Amino acid sequence: MNLSDSISNYSKVKPNYPAIIYESNSISYLQLENLINHASALIKSEGVSQGDLVGICLPDSINHIIAFYALIRSGIAILPMDIRWPIEERKNILAAFSPKLLLVDDNLNYKLKTIIVSEDWLEKSIIDINSAYQNEIRTNASSDLVLSLSTGTTGIPNGPMLTHSQMEARFITQKKSLYFGDEDIFLAATPFYFGAGRSFLMGMIHNGCTVVLMKKPYTAEELVDYIVKYSINVCLLVPTILRNLLKEKNIEKKLNNKLRLLLSTGSILHSNERKEVMEKICPYLLNYYGSTEGGGVSVLSWDDPLDKSDSVGKTVHGTILEVVDDDGNPIMDNNIGRIRYKGPSVAKSFFINSNKTSSYFENGWFYPGDLGYFDSDGYLYLSGRSKDVIIRSGINIYPAEIENIIISHPMVNDVAVVPWPSRIRGEEIAAFIIANDKKSFKKDYIFDYCSEKISKYKIPRDIFLLEEFPKNSVGKILKNKLTEQLKTIED
Repeated sequence: MNLSDSISNYSKVKPNYPAIIYESNSISYLQLENLINHASALIKSEGVSQGDLVGICLPDSINHIIAFYALIRSGIAILPMDIRWPIEERKNILAAFSPKLLLVDDNLNYKLKTIIVSEDWLEKSIIDINSAYQNEIRTNASSDLVLSLSTGTTGIPNGPMLTHSQMEARFITQKKSLYFGDEDIFLAATPFYFGAGRSFLMGMIHNGCTVVLMKKPYTAEELVDYIVKYSINVCLLVPTILRNLLKEKNIEKKLNNKLRLLLSTGSILHSNERKEVMEKICPYLLNYYGSTEGGGVSVLSWDDPLDKSDSVGKTVHGTILEVVDDDGNPIMDNNIGRIRYKGPSVAKSFFINSNKTSSYFENGWFYPGDLGYFDSDGYLYLSGRSKDVIIRSGINIYPAEIENIIISHPMVNDVAVVPWPSRIRGEEIAAFIIANDKKSFKKDYIFDYCSEKISKYKIPRDIFLLEEFPKNSVGKILKNKLTEQLKTIED
């Protein structure tokens, strides 16, 4: 079993069908097959062997996709790296995982053997190319495929090594629970480095679809232009981008129901936003909850009731999902506990760092560190991260509950609730807000609004206005950076 086999199959049954489009360049499945074979030969000529770990740090382009699948075809395990990382962060990752080779598009000194993937790199000839092509690779379902980093890049990050079968199981989930078809035109607008961006792009290729690569970075207006120009019918966007789209004038007329399917993942899409997205951008919205380690976990579909909008939906195909107490016992509906899941798409451990492995992986289950609960209808609700729980005077307070209240106020564009160190109470509550109109914003309105909706002890101690949140490369708010701005409360 090798995940690149699907491309070989499509090169025979639909050879001229467009596989990848990037700006003015388009390559068919037959062309993609031939280019992957040639790239695989080039890579193997550098002395790497099946099972070796190879890093890849490239912009989202056709060459990136070719190089990625060439590594897969060669039986090599892949270490994806974000092109936006500065050189020192790249070196930290290389030192932590020690790949044998690195594919990059620059000539910086990484103190490691590199292949420069330039515009003409595939024009390079190989002396014994026939031998390189004929060197049979025998990967199987349990062969290492991709080391998918799931946290920041300081120190040694957590990274599970996914196998060929685990990734294929994710593609099966996408087809059954997300309704991916075999003639879709998918816009890859999320970075290929990002786990969901990579998984969905690969899933579309696995289905024999056409993938259109979005040039990054981009504006909301450029995104709309891409959807119209390339007749995109399926797209994955993070909530940050969706919020920008909602600000576009006449967005309904511009898109005019072009999308057959719209997926949102990466962070919470609040209930009022879900309704507005379905009204203005695409009525067929899927809110997808998952993780780098586990793949898909649950999905909230467009036809789920509006009163379930604050949930992340029901369990996807192939995944077993539970909410348990600290001893691993399932708990009653509407009680907050630790989320855990298992299934054929879930990784078994981290690649390194056994101490962290033992706290996340146990008896076949993966514990992502998320807290949540099921309602009586089987919908899963997130209550926050276990490490983000605010403990005020010994009482557990879950930021997501407060955020869901505040974001529903018309003056609020976005919100993040974080713990605020306190000498007396241990922690207080701080709310950082991005206002729709900073000039007309009044804190008292938010405090009064909260007092009507939640208990007094859950109301933030204070509110801080920001122009923008600190975020990582995929748009997730870095709450630790917000907490670092807060001085300990002495009274």
